[in-house]
Amino acid sequence: MTTADRDRDRGRERRRFVRRPTTDHGLTALLGLLVFLIFVIQPLAEIGVVGRFVTSIFFSLMLVAGVWAVGGRRGPALILGALVSIALAVRWGALYFGHGPLILASILAEVFCISVVVIVLTEVFRGGRVTFHRIRGAVAAYLLLGLTFAFAYEMITLKWPDAFTFANARPTMPDALISHFVYFSFVTLTTLGYGDVTPNHPIARSLVTVEALIGQLFPAILLARLVSLELLHEERRAAEEIRR
Repeated sequence: MTTADRDRDRGRERRRFVRRPTTDHGLTALLGLLVFLIFVIQPLAEIGVVGRFVTSIFFSLMLVAGVWAVGGRRGPALILGALVSIALAVRWGALYFGHGPLILASILAEVFCISVVVIVLTEVFRGGRVTFHRIRGAVAAYLLLGLTFAFAYEMITLKWPDAFTFANARPTMPDALISHFVYFSFVTLTTLGYGDVTPNHPIARSLVTVEALIGQLFPAILLARLVSLELLHEERRAAEEIRR
């Protein structure tokens, strides 16, 4: 392959990258904020090191990064932008006025997480070369799945307070409650099952079962898909080089 051919192939790859429905830097920001929010801010908030204001800032940044990540598609970006605007208004209104519709805030966060997961996974599983961009998207989608179920568990608890049994005293503050469910969600997603949180309500048990199944199937399907895409891409490239 000549230098001109390589430059032409790189140009095609860049043009395909620009047309992708997700934004590379947006996915990077989303993944970084997700990791920091889940594994740093939430535990610090639960032990009282950081307050609701700091937690709300990072949660808001995560929502904005999610809109940025799907900015390549105007329709989904506009819908997510409107959803994020409402979610931010509800969350910051509850922070400043001391009250707010917690179930509405959880529903908005739930819809946001599901929407971003669907859009990102559509991009991850599409045909073409497997890039670091796709790997970041897959990791971000996995973390968003954990948050999706955490918000679902919070909604169930707000509707049925005895839906879950906690080994220690049941948290009463909203930030502490969602922090417990973030922990419980990822324990369930990875099928660790420490037993310190037990679902009692039938809907809660059903969701826990679904999350455990997704936690088993997602990595296997993801790895198989990415490996097959990379092999197919290499085969096509080898065939093009032979034809030349």
